[in-house]
Amino acid sequence: MATFLDAFHNKRWKRVVIQLFIVLFSSSFVTTQLADAVARTHDTSDAFRSALSVSCWMGFILLARTLFYDRVAFTVGVLAGLFWPGANAGFAFWAGSVALVTYILRNLKPFQKIYIWYLVPGGIACQAYFEAFGTQSLSPGYLIFAVALVAIGMGWTSIYNALRQRIATLKNKRLGKTASPVVGQPQAVQKSSVEFDPQREIDYLVSLQGLAPELQTEIDGIINYTHLIMHCIETDPKDVEPGTKFLQRYLPAVREITMKSHRLVEQQVENSDAAEINARSAAMLKTLHSAFSQHHARLLENDKTELAIEISTLDKMLKTDGYV
Repeated sequence: MATFLDAFHNKRWKRVVIQLFIVLFSSSFVTTQLADAVARTHDTSDAFRSALSVSCWMGFILLARTLFYDRVAFTVGVLAGLFWPGANAGFAFWAGSVALVTYILRNLKPFQKIYIWYLVPGGIACQAYFEAFGTQSLSPGYLIFAVALVAIGMGWTSIYNALRQRIATLKNKRLGKTASPVVGQPQAVQKSSVEFDPQREIDYLVSLQGLAPELQTEIDGIINYTHLIMHCIETDPKDVEPGTKFLQRYLPAVREITMKSHRLVEQQVENSDAAEINARSAAMLKTLHSAFSQHHARLLENDKTELAIEISTLDKMLKTDGYV
């Protein structure tokens, strides 16, 4: 699913199509929910309909942003919208707003200029929503619920890792084993390995805007092979250790190079050094892209070798038993 969404959003023309779809979907959504909104507000004016349309449109834009860049924030937003106790038409505003807040708070470091841009549709959505429904539509209980959802979203990575570790511990106890601590490994290293999240690294790389084309090409390739390596890890227990170690070693390096290069180019946009920085970064990212491709090939090679051995063994058995 993540690979499909990334591929569906990696070209400008695709993003334009997505925005057109959001406009059409938002218009259809408002049409279906207008009767319920009018029944709650007793307002049939054109101003009310316009404000309602704008709040839904902006809300869906914000929600779509998190669908492509941070699925945890997207899930939090959808839950916030579904549990909104007011008019059904308020779903889009609350889902988009809560998703945006969660997304920004989860990815504050490093702060990106795109966040400022997305506060603009957020502000427009707020103004339109309160023009349509007014501040009296706010529920203190719901606001507390929304804040709790945002807090859970912010800490979800840590919560997920803790739950996974707890489940592993319980499984070990059921099998009569106890988890043995890693001897001689510094606590800081253990902590960093537990907190490492490949998907979060991917989300950050996808969220970068305005990269030079030569950098973007290599980043897209690295993201693609990262998804493929993660698929190998998920489907083959023998690939877990080599695949995880590789991603832990090189994926943060991709992030650091891209982030620092992008920052330097922004600071020297009028300087001839910007082209040199891009060229050096692109060369390194190309090498990393090749490394990701080679490692994925190695993981597949192991599977091919195992398959060849199994076929050879089965062939010998069939010949021994006289079936061939």
